[in-house]
Amino acid sequence: MKRRAEIIIAITLIILGVSLAAYSLASANFRTISGNEIIPPEGNLKVPYPADSQVILSLNTTEPINVSGIPHNGESDNDSVNYVLCFFSSEDGTAEIHNDANISATVFYNLEYSTSSSVGKEFLLIGGVVFTALGVILAIVTYAKGRSP
Repeated sequence: MKRRAEIIIAITLIILGVSLAAYSLASANFRTISGNEIIPPEGNLKVPYPADSQVILSLNTTEPINVSGIPHNGESDNDSVNYVLCFFSSEDGTAEIHNDANISATVFYNLEYSTSSSVGKEFLLIGGVVFTALGVILAIVTYAKGRSP
């Protein structure tokens, strides 16, 4: 009878884990804003981003540019023409893309962000994986104990 209860607990953990992980993945809330603009010489482009979010801003331009308005906690990988900026935003802000050249620059941008309410759902994914793993381990151990003499 004890073995049967352990198997039921293992199956319950697996179902709970898979359900949590599926909910977390199905309700992921990344939003994307994409576009392309032509920035005149000495002009700029403003790309707003929301508060309380994880933000990834990628830029591809025809001329070297400068980017400002990004929080200091951001990570950046750029070569003045291709940018990838990742940061956490605690308040609304605007990334400003400056064209310091004396000719127009075409900018292709992609802003992806996830708000803090969906960031919490990442923990559900981790919990789902942990519950599933515990259920599988418990099932294997229970099965192995039942097979041994």
